[in-house]
Amino acid sequence: MLIRLDARLINQHNHQMLASRRFESRQPSADPSVEKIVEAFGQASERLSRKVLDWSIGQSRALPNLEADHRITGAVKPRHPPHKAHELSRN
Repeated sequence: MLIRLDARLINQHNHQMLASRRFESRQPSADPSVEKIVEAFGQASERLSRKVLDWSIGQSRALPNLEADHRITGAVKPRHPPHKAHELSRN
């Protein structure tokens, strides 16, 4: 079993690529049965996920203010505090 993933960290504001990397994870299957192939895929996926997570954390430490710029998280933080219910009902 081979899983390959090309990952890119993109600045959402200007679409600049901040970092990229190709990840691979191999896990041989004990035999060609569906159960063993699924098991091998699960093991390879877990290792691949760990590699991507470790890389992402390392990149977040290397690039300043990533979370503040929304570069990795992709989360959009509200620019203004949410309106209270009574403020929304005013016309």
